[in-house]
Formats: sequence, structure tokens, C-alpha cells
Amino acid sequence: MDYIQTLRKKELICGLIFLPIYIFVLPLAVGLVSYDLLGLFGIYPTEAKVTLLYYFVSLIIVLIIMGTYLKESFFTFIRRLGGSIYTVFVGYFVYAALLYAVSLLVSSLVTQQSPNPNNEAVLDLLRQNSKAMTLSSVILAPIVEESLFRGVIFAPLLKKNRLLAYALSFLIFAFYHLWQYMIDGISTDFFVYLLQYLPGSIVLCWTYERSGTIWSPILLHSLINGAAVSAIRSFG
Repeated sequence: MDYIQTLRKKELICGLIFLPIYIFVLPLAVGLVSYDLLGLFGIYPTEAKVTLLYYFVSLIIVLIIMGTYLKESFFTFIRRLGGSIYTVFVGYFVYAALLYAVSLLVSSLVTQQSPNPNNEAVLDLLRQNSKAMTLSSVILAPIVEESLFRGVIFAPLLKKNRLLAYALSFLIFAFYHLWQYMIDGISTDFFVYLLQYLPGSIVLCWTYERSGTIWSPILLHSLINGAAVSAIRSFG
């Protein structure tokens, strides 16, 4: 794709400022408000509802700083609707194949591996409140995460260094999902967990690159998370 919808300079700067806040600061701030301040009034929300609030606040901020980009990219998605939808479905099937390949690689390298802690946390949250977590995972998170990890990280680097764009987007995307579980130390399993985010990151970047609009990876991300939530609810 010759033309890719990208952030304006001001939007990019704001996105780069917000990214570490989103990863490190906002979860703590939302938790503080939800548990400590609301607790003073006898209100004790579940962790699933706190997660929903975190993504809702994140979405509001993303819309404020990147609203024009998202709107223009949506119109690009509509203009290229056939091609955009095609890349989403191709990306989904490629994702399934890559995920299977990675699972085979992991099973051959690691004989006894503990479950991915982020997946276990999502399972627990789904058990607490499936509606709140489904809304967070399938609707809010794809918009926020694709705007940040693909819009802010991947797209600006793509024309400068394609390999670096894919690699950095993957590493930050995987780190975001796992960093809280690194606090007590990094084990061999941590690098296995990183690999589990490689298929998703590759196809989300590729879908953006091929379609030229951020709404294609947003839709694909929603499909991937929706399938994962359905599987967890069925077999978890």
C-alpha cells in the first residue's frame, strides 16, 4: 500500500507522551481512585469493572489526542472497504497459522511451562464479570491499543525502517501485556510468553500496512480478542 493514514506531528507527539502513561501510570491511577477513594464511600468495584474503567478512560484520552486521525482513517477504511475487509480476514487466518506454529515451537523448546499470567488474569476477570471484560477486550482495547502500538509506534517507523517498525511494535506490545509480571524477576518462561504475542503483532502490523488504515487492525484485533474470549468462556 503506497498510502498509509498516519498521525500528524502534534498527534504523534501527544501519543508518544501518553504511551508510557497508558502502560505504567494510568493503571495505578485508576486503581487508586477505584479502590482507595471509592472505598471511603463504601464502594468496592470488582477488578473487572476497574479494568473496564481503565480502558474507558484510555479511550477518551485517545479520542481527544487522536480523534482527527481516527476519523480520517475511518473514512479511508470505508473508501477501501473491500480491500480493508479482505486484509482483515487474510490476517486472521495467517494469525491462526502463526499461532499454531509458535505453539509447536514453544512445546518443543519448553517441556514444562507455566500458563501465561496475563491469560490467567483475563480468565479470572471474565469469571468476575464477563460483560465488562468482553466490552473491554473486544471493543475498547482494540481501539486504544492499535492507536498506540500501531499508530504511534509502527506507522511512523515503517517508511524509515520496516524491520525496526515491526520489531519495536511487537516488543512494546508484548511488554505492555507482561511487564507487571516481571517485577519479581524474569524467568525463562517470560521469553516464551513474549513469543506468544508475536503472531498477533505481525498480522496487526501487516494489516495496517496493506490496508493503509488503522481501522483494519482495530477490526482484526477485535476479532482475535473476541475469539479468545469465546474460547476462554467455553473451555475456561
